[in-house]
Amino acid sequence: MRKLLFALIMFLALPARAEIQYSEAETLGGLAGMAAACGVGNNGAIFNKLAKRYLINSALSDRIEKAELENYKRAKYNGYVNTKNNLESCSEIVREFDKQEIFKFQVYSDGTLITTDGRILMPRNLKMRDPNAKRIY
Repeated sequence: MRKLLFALIMFLALPARAEIQYSEAETLGGLAGMAAACGVGNNGAIFNKLAKRYLINSALSDRIEKAELENYKRAKYNGYVNTKNNLESCSEIVREFDKQEIFKFQVYSDGTLITTDGRILMPRNLKMRDPNAKRIY
């Protein structure tokens, strides 16, 4: 009887529907794919470079980096395919794409990335920032 009661309590404690959680790599990749399907041009290439630099600098190990880049690539493909089949929403996608915070990130020649909230993300092999690094984006 206790086991049944416990099972019932656990069942009732579960949310009505599971919410899907996407990783940053999947979110960025999906957006990149949707934008590519809508033909955003040069901003798409810039977004790809910034997103990949962000994922690389955020990864704690080579293994995690590889997995995140793979998730990015897969999500980009899926975003592209799904949007290519439904081009009516492209004007809104392009409008929102151009407003992404990632375009305000700063990138330096030593690979350092500074986000809009001031976080400094350095490549894993860099022990400290190069004071002579030039801003390249």
